[in-house]
Amino acid sequence: MGASTPRTPSHVSRPTTVLGEHLVAQQGEVVDLRGKICPEPYVRAMKLLEQAPKGSVLRIVMDSWRCVIMLVSAVKALGMKVDVAKHDEKSFLITIEKSVEEKKEKS
Repeated sequence: MGASTPRTPSHVSRPTTVLGEHLVAQQGEVVDLRGKICPEPYVRAMKLLEQAPKGSVLRIVMDSWRCVIMLVSAVKALGMKVDVAKHDEKSFLITIEKSVEEKKEKS
């Protein structure tokens, strides 16, 4: 008996990636971090952002409002553009544009 291929939920318009141990997101994918307890979604999102090439756009879905607030605050502090939109009744779509020039921390 072969394994079945997981289906993309109907409310997600683009392919969804559920991250395991290797945090890799392809351009245009929506990374699904729902169902995780804060701060795990925040930590995973920040690792994705760190690994993403400059100039890329990350789209992340999460259902922890606390992590959404933490992520938006951190991304703005780095000088990047971020947008939060309602994804469905219980989750949010965060879109982050990774700047070519990141804000430097003061020494």
